[in-house]
Amino acid sequence: MNAHGTGNRLTDEERAAALKIADLLIEGFGWNATPQGGAYWNEVFHALRLLAVGSPEAGE
Repeated sequence: MNAHGTGNRLTDEERAAALKIADLLIEGFGWNATPQGGAYWNEVFHALRLLAVGSPEAGE
């Protein structure tokens, strides 16, 4: 069961995808050069990392 079903568990593939997206956020663009600003992207980055490692804060 994964996050798309009735449970909150992510598959290994979903965890790897979250980690890859987090890494791409760092490489992709300057966070402060966006309307959302650096704090927003930092929060998104950390939320993706939490999903990837399965922390309690991420609902795992």
